Formats: sequence, C-alpha cells, structure tokens
Amino acid sequence: MKKLFSNQKTPILQSKITKNHTTQTSNFSPHTSNLFFSLLLSAFCFLPSALFGQVTIGKNAEPQPYSVLELYGQYETGSYGGLRLPQLTTPQRDALVLDAEAPGLMIFNSTTECMEMWNGAKWISFCDDVGGESGTAYVEINGIKWAKSNVNMPGHFAAHPYDAGRFYQWNRRMGWSSTDPMINSSGGITWNYALDASTTWEQENDPCPEGWRVPTYAELNTLVSATHEWGTLNGVYGYFIGDVEPKLFLPAAGRRYSIDGSLSYVGTTGSYWSSTSDSSEADLLYFFADLSFGTDGSGRPNGFSVRCVAKF
Repeated sequence: MKKLFSNQKTPILQSKITKNHTTQTSNFSPHTSNLFFSLLLSAFCFLPSALFGQVTIGKNAEPQPYSVLELYGQYETGSYGGLRLPQLTTPQRDALVLDAEAPGLMIFNSTTECMEMWNGAKWISFCDDVGGESGTAYVEINGIKWAKSNVNMPGHFAAHPYDAGRFYQWNRRMGWSSTDPMINSSGGITWNYALDASTTWEQENDPCPEGWRVPTYAELNTLVSATHEWGTLNGVYGYFIGDVEPKLFLPAAGRRYSIDGSLSYVGTTGSYWSSTSDSSEADLLYFFADLSFGTDGSGRPNGFSVRCVAKF
C-alpha cells in the first residue's frame, strides 16, 4: 500500500502559517503525488477563518521574510524545472476582466511569444526592452539610436537580435510570418499585392513600438557608411555594424515576394524598409551575403524587415 507520507528526509514543501495571530512552522515530507496536494488544497479551502502564510516549494527551508512564495527548481530526482505562466493568446488576454487589484498580473502571450504584465493601464511586454547585457534597448551608431531587434508583432520587438521578427509591406502595419506557413498578425493568409500610393510611411501604420519609428532613407545610409561585417550570431547569418561593442546585428531574414508572398533568400539576404518613398518604389537597406551591402529601391508590396530608430 502506498504511503502518503514518507520517513525519508526529503521535504519539498515548507510553510510558515499565521492564523488568528498564531505563527506555526510546518514541514511536509510527501512523495510528489497529486493526491497530497489535492488534500492540502481541500484542507485550506474548508478552514473556518482567514489563513495567511508564506510557502517554500522544492526545498526544506523557511521562506525569506520578504517572500510570500519561494520556488526552487530542483526536483527530488535531481532534474530541474521552471515556473510556467498561463499561456494566453492576445484575444484571450484581451477578454480578461481586470479591476483595480489586477496590476502585476503576468501571463505568457502565445501570440507574440512574450511574457507580459498588466500595469493597471495596459499590458507591458517583456520583449519591448531588448536590453541584453549592455542594459540599454538600443545601439547608437553615428548619433542614431537603433533598436537591438527587428519588429515582430506590430508594436513589439523580437526577443533577440538574431530573431527574424516579421515581414512588413511598405506603409502597412500588418506583420507577416518569417517562416512558412504564411500567416499575418491578424491570423489571415491572403497576401495583399496592391501598390500603396502614399508618399511616406504614415504614423498610424508604423509597426514600431511606442517611442520608436521606421527609419528614413538617410538614416539607413548612415549604416552603410559605418563599419559592417558579415558573420553569424547564435548560428544566424547577418551583418554586424559598428566599431565598438555592443554592435548592431541585422539578421539575413530573407523576404516575402510582392506578388504572392512566397518566402525566399532566408539566411543569405536582408532587406530593411525606410519610411521614404521613391516614385513607385520605396527605399530600403539591402544586403546579399558578404557580397553587397547598400541602399536601393524596391516594390512596395514586398515583405521586408523593419529595424526601428528611437524618437528619444
């Protein structure tokens, strides 16, 4: 018969419980069974009065005075694990009914693939501050502050400098997947090959996060005049730009073709839009492996990457 409690000294849950102003410290040494935790939860639910406590899970140690809950990632078997936040899509997140007690609520947004926190007024994405080891969200080159990562979902940066992010057609806020199957940021799959006739990338269509914008043609040319070198970051090909660390990295994300949105040149080319138009085309930064690196014009329905510059 399986015992609920063991005499082995392998406690995984310790709590300091305060009820009706009386403090108790309890050590539990259970086998890792769902039955134990179900009984424990049931006991808490049927207590006749309020229960206040601090809990440590995963280690035989009292919680620190400043902690309500402490988690240790090592199992009894010696393997490790982490805390998995609730996985919500953007529509599921937006359907939450939040009140004045909600600030600090955290989720993992499976649509944007980012952790998010509600600050009482809006959701803050942890991916928006792509600070990295330097502690800043940008790389400054020739006086211009460049975001460290491409735009991913509209209004959000990709998590890492080597991530492709999403592709954007010129003067459109709709982001398209950088891998197949092709799908846009609203869940659609129909490619729009119509030509946008605007003279500049309009602010309401700018996919950059708040405080950032699509660069101008002149700003992209400052990258061409800077030191640039073909290489790899975390196994991804692209260009390192700048003379000192941290350098800017532009991944060779490829593109989506203007006519049908087909994906091509991943790992060999990078195409980065400017906000500047050129007759029926729009200006961009373009590179092909280690053979060419410069600016040019291209058809506006093409799906290219966006690397933002700071407004501050």
